[in-house]
Parts: sequence; C-alpha cells; structure tokens
Amino acid sequence: MAENPLRILEVITPSHYSGAERVLTYLSSELRSLGHKVLVITKPLPALEEELARRGVPYRVLPLSGKYNWAAGRALQAEVRAFRPHIVHTHLSTATRWGTWAAHREGVPCAALVHGMTSPFWYRGADLLIGPSEGVREYLLSMRFPAEKVQVIYNGLNPAWFEGLPPPEGLRKELGLPAGARVIGMVAHLAPKKGHHVLLKALARLSGTYPRLHCLMLGKETQRGRGRQLEALAHKLGLGDRVRFLGYRSDALALTQLFEVTVLPSVHKEGLGLVLLEAAFLGIPAVGSDTPGIREAVEDSVTGLLAPRGDDAALAEALDRLLGDADLRRQMGQAARRRAREMFTLQAQAKATEAAFLHLLTTRKRG
Repeated sequence: MAENPLRILEVITPSHYSGAERVLTYLSSELRSLGHKVLVITKPLPALEEELARRGVPYRVLPLSGKYNWAAGRALQAEVRAFRPHIVHTHLSTATRWGTWAAHREGVPCAALVHGMTSPFWYRGADLLIGPSEGVREYLLSMRFPAEKVQVIYNGLNPAWFEGLPPPEGLRKELGLPAGARVIGMVAHLAPKKGHHVLLKALARLSGTYPRLHCLMLGKETQRGRGRQLEALAHKLGLGDRVRFLGYRSDALALTQLFEVTVLPSVHKEGLGLVLLEAAFLGIPAVGSDTPGIREAVEDSVTGLLAPRGDDAALAEALDRLLGDADLRRQMGQAARRRAREMFTLQAQAKATEAAFLHLLTTRKRG
C-alpha cells in the first residue's frame, strides 16, 4: 500500500472506447490497488462506464463537451471542490482544457497524460505532461514545452490478463473461419488515420501467395460511412469474405490470440500503440508503421517489422516475410513477450505515475 495515499481526480472526455479510455481504466484501477483514492469524471460513454464499474472504480458522468462550454468548467470545478483531490489527472484535450482551469481555481495541481501527437494549445496550463513514449516527449519539446515539465511513462498491461483466455479453437468456430485459414488482424477504431486502407491494399498484393489468408478487423466506426467505404474497398480489391469487419468487441484480447501477426499501419503518428503491447504479451509479432510511438512498441527486426507509413507495397513485403517463416514468427513473438514483460507492465506504469505525482506535489510546496 502507498505510504502517502493520494486523492486523485481522473478526468477524461471520450468520444469512443479505445486506447486512451482503456489506459485510464487500467491505470485508475491499479492506482486504487496501491491504496490511493481515485474518482473518474467522464463524459457519457457506456462502454467506459461498464468497464469502470466492472473494475470497481468510482466514477461520475458530467456533460463536459465543448472547449468553450463554461458550464462544463464550472461543473468540474464543483467536483474538484467536493472531492478535494491532491492532484487532477487529465486525459485528452477537452478534459485538460477544463481540468487545468478547474484545478487551478481550487489551488490543485494538474497533470495531463498526452496520449498522442495532439494539438498542444490545450495542454499549456498543465503543471506536468506525461507522454507514453519518447516520440510523444520529442513532439512536446518541439512544441516548446519546457523539458522539466515533460516526462515519459510507458503505458502498461497486467500479465495476469493474458492467462486463462478462451481457447482459440472455440473462437475460430464462433467466427466461422474455414479449416486451414490463416489469420492476421488489426485492432483499431475505423478512422482514416489508422491506415485500414493501406492494409487492405497490402492484402490484395498477397492474395496470390496466401489464398487462405483471412484478416480480422476489430474496431468501432467513428466516422459515419467509414465502415461501408472500407468494405467497398475490400470488395473492389477482390478480397471477398476473407476480410471481416467485426466492430467493437469486448473480447478483442481473446480474439487477438487468433492472429499469426498483428498489424497497425497508421498513417498518422501514434502515442505508443496499446494493441501492439497486447499482442506482444500474447507472443504475437507485429507489423507496424515506422513512426514515433510505434517504433517504441515494436523493436524492428526483433519483436516485429516496421514499414514506411502509407506504403502498402512495403507493408505487404513485411507481412510476407513473417507469414512465410514460422520460425521467424515464433522467434519474434517470444522476444516481444519478454520485452513486454520487462518494459510495459501496468504495475510499473502505476508506480512511476505515483512517483511523478508525489514529486509534483513536493516541488509545488517548495515553490
């Protein structure tokens, strides 16, 4: 248990349940297990609320939408005054906009977890910026944030979550995958920046070599019509029913077991790539875009392969290299698991976050 228990107010303004929301859920739960008192303030999002409730994390729902919605700021300030936190910890830009405003008016410091290369304007008021990778740190420094204000703490996962998952054979049967089908997959919401279209084009290049190759795409549609666009592209490329768009799945971790290779072909910079870490804990190698963040989650030619962003030919080549060599897949998968257990555990993330909060409070008192 923590020697100095803290009251921590976590604030997030989600639009869908993906990486940032999962990080908040995991971290809040782990901070509570260390003995800290945590309350989450969130916009309405049923999937997030269900996960917080399932893990026993207290939360309140507030109408926090809008960066110029002063009612949101006042409502959050009332929560700060009532909860009396030692620190406000924010996730995403609108949460940080109002979190810093409310915290400072109540004399409380605010730390922001910057999940990716986002607009820096709304983070200027935070007392501490925590990035999940060196890539995010370098980005923030390039945006002229002072180095002493920026810290890297890798996102983490609990190794125990990867034990006792449902048997892959039952999942294959549930999905109706043909006997002998080979499976790769991508777990990401259906946004253009994630690069689903690049993967589809790469799959078309591999059709002749791997006619039994199937691809599972897990992730919610966040832009109306995006799913139909991707399905149309898959049909145009002749991929037929070998690409499955499964939408949001609460059992995404279990389904990831089916992948021989996991893929994240983002055409935009990623903060880290939580799904790549999940695959690593399962001993699955990855192919990803050679961009900041992803290149920290995937050690090129050791735990997976990197390809130039947006280059479907290079992506196909990387996939071909792994799909065509079972020994290489096994070797990289084992290396990925070892590295994940050494560098990306939730316990390490929570301990480092705890230390960062205590340091911020100590230096603030001295100031």
